[in-house]
Amino acid sequence: MTPAKFDTGAMTAEVKKNLLSDNLTGIDVDTTDGVVTLQGHLPTIKDRQTAVADANKVKGVQKVVDHITVP
Repeated sequence: MTPAKFDTGAMTAEVKKNLLSDNLTGIDVDTTDGVVTLQGHLPTIKDRQTAVADANKVKGVQKVVDHITVP
């Protein structure tokens, strides 16, 4: 399913689905007007980059704000 532009609930669900498919858990996803904010902790920089890419590939996402911390 590809969410309609600015359908925040569908965009959030799609981002979460993408994160789960990459086994990335512990990330909070908030979507407002096409801006997705990711917050949480991941073990590696590569995981962080994958999470941002997972959010960016969802149709309608215009910007990803990355607040993911890596030790």
